[in-house]
Amino acid sequence: MRAAAFALVLSAGLASAQEPPDPGELWSEARDAERRFDPAAAVAAYGRLVDAHPTHRLAARAQARRAYLEERGEGDFEPLAALLRARAEPATEAGLAAFESRVAEFPRGPVRVEARLLLADRWLELGHGDRAEDVFRMLRADPDAPANVREAARRGLARALEGQGRLDEALGALEAADENERERIATGLRVATGRWIALGVLGLFLLCFAFLTRLRFDRAIARRTLRPGRLMLGAWVLGIPWLIATRYDHEAWDTFGFLALASAPLLLASSWLGAALTEEDASRGRRRLGALAVVAGQLAIGYLVLVERGAMLGVGP
Repeated sequence: MRAAAFALVLSAGLASAQEPPDPGELWSEARDAERRFDPAAAVAAYGRLVDAHPTHRLAARAQARRAYLEERGEGDFEPLAALLRARAEPATEAGLAAFESRVAEFPRGPVRVEARLLLADRWLELGHGDRAEDVFRMLRADPDAPANVREAARRGLARALEGQGRLDEALGALEAADENERERIATGLRVATGRWIALGVLGLFLLCFAFLTRLRFDRAIARRTLRPGRLMLGAWVLGIPWLIATRYDHEAWDTFGFLALASAPLLLASSWLGAALTEEDASRGRRRLGALAVVAGQLAIGYLVLVERGAMLGVGP
């Protein structure tokens, strides 16, 4: 009797020992290994799940995940572990520099490609377009990089060049691959050109102001400049943007409010210029030059403000 009981207990123990581990536990073990940046342990756990439970609902997912990791197993999974850790950590200049040194030692393969793409994107996020440019160029020349990665590198290179103000080169990098991206950068190039032209016009206004007023201060000119009629006109001109922003479209306050503030100095200078030309009974040519300078200066300020702040008006980039 005792022998039979002992045999029953022994057989139950052997059956229990031979039972495969729970698939949910194996899945959790594999995922935990990935979160610990240990792809080798994750591959082993995924493999045990597939071998022990080939028909379980988690088996197909485990097999796909194992294949993904095994394809990136160069260097005994050490490069992949470093890549997983870099993806999880916040981007810092010191951390990226250290990771870049490690990537330079990675063997050829998909991990090096993905690590370079991560590096370039992170350098771009931190505002280091020159370092991102170098990595994007390496990616475009990497024979292991698939077509989609090389395309992503080309667009990233265009963004890096654009961030450095090299807009013509950015357009050249894009070629004809992405018409929307090309148009966005082309618009940026036009806006940048217009900005410099507007700044030049403002510079010419200052030169005209200095030439026509001879930079002299006169109490009579000051009184003419600050006459109630001129002040009321100035209040009206500056009040229009304020009314539009407060009564018509509150979201446009930053645009129209800034337009009013930027126009105030020009309005004062224009009033002073007009008073000076009236005081000295200037010739018709000098008056026309002054009027042209004032109009050009106001247009330049309007362009700068609306382009920088007024994308909602359809004139911004």
